[in-house]
Amino acid sequence: MYKPIFNRRKFRNLILFLAHLSQDDPYFGAVKLNKLLYYADFQAFARLGRPITDATYQKLQEGPAPRELLQEREAMVDEGEAELKTTQFFSFTQHRLVPKSDCESLAEDFSTAELSIIREVHRAMLPMTARQASDVSHGEIGWKVARFGEAIPYETAYLVSDYDEEVAAAVANADTLR
Repeated sequence: MYKPIFNRRKFRNLILFLAHLSQDDPYFGAVKLNKLLYYADFQAFARLGRPITDATYQKLQEGPAPRELLQEREAMVDEGEAELKTTQFFSFTQHRLVPKSDCESLAEDFSTAELSIIREVHRAMLPMTARQASDVSHGEIGWKVARFGEAIPYETAYLVSDYDEEVAAAVANADTLR
């Protein structure tokens, strides 16, 4: 079984990079950030044999979420790297992480293959609401077999999931729009 060794720097940079990419996404909040992180790491594991950040993802009601997120998000806010904006989005409270500086330089922290996966996951999930992203994540084998609060093994990324079909459709749709 794969034993992740958490890479705090890459995790924080991935959070900020995804928040930067999502700055114009009206659906981007904490739930969607959790799913973007999950899919970036699990798709990297499936394709590259290793995740990007080695975060530990747990099964929660809204889908997979990294255990390290709340602590690291709080630290980034305390250290002035980002701010957390709370707004009403329809009938929901949205917790949106907003980087305080230009984050394009964070891309240098990722390999070309990792960046490709990050951008593909972001592009595929961009039109999704937080609820849709959560619903898609409930189709993941790892989320289905784990108990609530339990870690989802990275090896489950090798199993076919609903996400594979969602990404294929979204990428095909995005390619036809060009």
